[in-house]
Amino acid sequence: MPLDRATGEQTPGGVPVAAAGAVAAAAALVAALAVLLAEQIRRSVTQPAAHVLSLADVDRLILAADARLAAEVDQVVAAAWSRGAAAATADLQRAPHQVLVDARHAAQAKATIRGTYPHIRRWAHHAYRQTIDAAAAEALAGRATPLDAAQVAWGRLLERGVTGFVDRAGRRWDLLTYVEMAVRTAVVQAAAQAHLDTLAAAGHRLVVVSDTGTVCDTCKPWRGQTLAIVGPSGPHLVRQPDPTREGHWLQVRVKGTVADAIAGGLWHPNCRHELHMWRPGLGVPQHREDPDGDALQRRVRHVARVARSWALRAAGALTATARREAARQARRARAALRALAGG
Repeated sequence: MPLDRATGEQTPGGVPVAAAGAVAAAAALVAALAVLLAEQIRRSVTQPAAHVLSLADVDRLILAADARLAAEVDQVVAAAWSRGAAAATADLQRAPHQVLVDARHAAQAKATIRGTYPHIRRWAHHAYRQTIDAAAAEALAGRATPLDAAQVAWGRLLERGVTGFVDRAGRRWDLLTYVEMAVRTAVVQAAAQAHLDTLAAAGHRLVVVSDTGTVCDTCKPWRGQTLAIVGPSGPHLVRQPDPTREGHWLQVRVKGTVADAIAGGLWHPNCRHELHMWRPGLGVPQHREDPDGDALQRRVRHVARVARSWALRAAGALTATARREAARQARRARAALRALAGG
């Protein structure tokens, strides 16, 4: 199926709509942590003997966020499954066999997100201690007041956001991007699985990888290739009935299976390639590379990250001066984002 049907359109900030709810929930968690830590840092530098960080408060924020995140994941993955089945219906041009919903994709996404919680907790403790220690050192040297020194150190940490999440390929992500990747992956996989399961239940064995116009060396080798839904790995011939001549058969060469393509890079994070049911004479889809569009998309996502960073720094500011400046920069970044989005 066209995977953009599964992931949907993108928000003005470049986040797929399907993942927007989960990303918003993660952003709300980070903002709440920033507010909580800012208050505790402010108390600690102004009343050093009277306050220490309470990780129980951090745990309560994480627990509240988890309920919202889980609900968002369940909703968008179920919707993606329905869209995948609907795409198969369109391919088959008739009512398909019903296939059971596979809950593994939502469960995997939730497990991936929940795997971040211990790191978020450690980040909160580390950020608190690093800010307090930096403030004490600067104040002791007479270079700044404790509060101003804490604002500088804390602002630097907020600028980076909650970072340090590593995927199975060894790539490092910040929390919001990591959540987006996990949800988008689950949405794409659920929609594709529903599509493939429905086609297979109707007796179809082959699909064709279409093209989305993106420039990506990772998945480029699979564009326009015919794949077997199941079967032996690697290139081989598949015997298919000829739908135009009763009693005749066709030998169709496939590049491999769908599993081979996934293992070879198809549907990497943010991949937007499509699958279509194979038909004789479908041919290889046109390659519509759009480097300008890809560059614009990267720019939009960068500016969106800048806007989120300044908004976070405004929410967690320790001083009124820092809050006003961060809010001004956030407004400026949002205006730039609207200009890129044409609005």
